[in-house]
Amino acid sequence: MRQTIWREFTLAFWDVWERIYSLLFHVRKVQPGSLFRLNLREYRGPALTLRDGTALHPGDKVGELHLANRQLLELQQKCGNQIQAVMCVKKELKQSLTELAALVAQEKVDPQVKAFFGITIFHQGARLLGFEVEEIRSRFWRFCFRCGQLLLLATYHPLGFRRFQKGHQSLVPKVIWMSRSQLIRNFSPPERP
Repeated sequence: MRQTIWREFTLAFWDVWERIYSLLFHVRKVQPGSLFRLNLREYRGPALTLRDGTALHPGDKVGELHLANRQLLELQQKCGNQIQAVMCVKKELKQSLTELAALVAQEKVDPQVKAFFGITIFHQGARLLGFEVEEIRSRFWRFCFRCGQLLLLATYHPLGFRRFQKGHQSLVPKVIWMSRSQLIRNFSPPERP
């Protein structure tokens, strides 16, 4: 009972926080039904070269990807056991990346956006989708992101905080990157003859 109250309180708080954040930073759904939300911003980190040679410099335009957490929770709940949930989420993430790639290829996302990034504790899975993974340099921000994402994981995971009894040392948030051209190459549907 207490866990249910805690979960509902945390979900309600997080929904309010996401609405405020979305308004302040112009975060929008990529497409109806997509697991991604997107905001465009200037890159503020040090010069960075991605695997495909895309060079990022301070001031370049990038897209920041956010997961639609409530939708992700609903998807997990529909999929049954944990293995099925992972497979469902992977399928939906691929579909959402395909939708984003189509919008990018059609220039419905600002053509000046050079790359897309996100911050996640699930970077191993992101790597399998073709993202590059980079450490968060600032210890302070790494700590802040870790606290927030572990709280979310405990809220969304069926085991709640008991999930951490299985270990959480590898759940360190990292930055994931994919260049605009890599997104189009990896996720554009094949052209029909």
